[in-house]
This record gives sequence, structure tokens and C-alpha cells, in this order.
Amino acid sequence: MAPGDIEADAVAQNTSYPSRFAALQRHFVDGLPARWSAISLASLASDAQRAELHRLAGAAGSFGYLALGEAARAAECCIETDMALALSKLQPLLLMTLGIDSAN
Repeated sequence: MAPGDIEADAVAQNTSYPSRFAALQRHFVDGLPARWSAISLASLASDAQRAELHRLAGAAGSFGYLALGEAARAAECCIETDMALALSKLQPLLLMTLGIDSAN
């Protein structure tokens, strides 16, 4: 389900804002494995990898995962110099985010 569909469904059911936000946040977390695949499988320093890191950085911050967003932004910024190091710091934060949310 796309984020717009989640929002429309929640509005139709007269769901509160916190509930709608939680549904969107869950959708974001559920999509993290696919995002990681897109980042790690893209050619190093490619436009596709840079774009996916940029999207992850923005979305993570929007949903309250500040450390994940900052790591994605750092990886985006150093894509030309030390991408392997940046990705090695990003992956544990991504996994931690998945672990925190799967416990809720």
C-alpha cells in the first residue's frame, strides 16, 4: 500500500492523526529492507545510490529516526571518498531501527 493510500484509508476511517502517523511510520520501516537492497546493490557512487541515500535521509528524519537519517546523509555526502565506511555505519542503524520497531 502506498503512503497516500494509507493516509486516505485512515482519513476515511476517521482515524486520529497519531494513528495515521503511526501507520505511515510502519510503512516506512517495512520498506527499509528494500531500501537497503537498493543502496547496497547499486554501483558505488552511482546516481541511483546517491538518490536512494538522499531519500532515506529525508524520510528517516521525518519519521523520527534521526540517527538513521544522519547516517544516510553522511553516506550521501562521502559517496565519492569512503563509501564502504559510510555504508558500514549505516547498516547497523538500519537494522537497529528494524529491531526497535518489530518489538512494538
